Amino acid sequence: LEAEVTPVPGVQALGVLNQIQGCTYERADLDQRRLGLIADEVEEACTGLGIDNVTSTKWHKNDQYKVLDYSRLVSLLIPAVNKLSQEVEDLKSIINGSSS
Repeated sequence: LEAEVTPVPGVQALGVLNQIQGCTYERADLDQRRLGLIADEVEEACTGLGIDNVTSTKWHKNDQYKVLDYSRLVSLLIPAVNKLSQEVEDLKSIINGSSS
């Protein structure tokens, strides 16, 4: 199903993730405190992360808002963690007096 697959470089993934931050926010319609990301911030950092504009649902009559597909963040998290793991191993080698 996929064509022209290109891996996301770890450095690029880290660059995107460094531009966004987790936060807590109040959902007035649910009277709940939630944990998440700000869709505008994520969209600015990386347009391919599944930001959809939604207008009027049964919960938000005539409101327009953005929805983030959190599952797409995994495609950035994996190469970023791999990159950081390699950096940790490289630093361990330096500390232990050997090189890899």
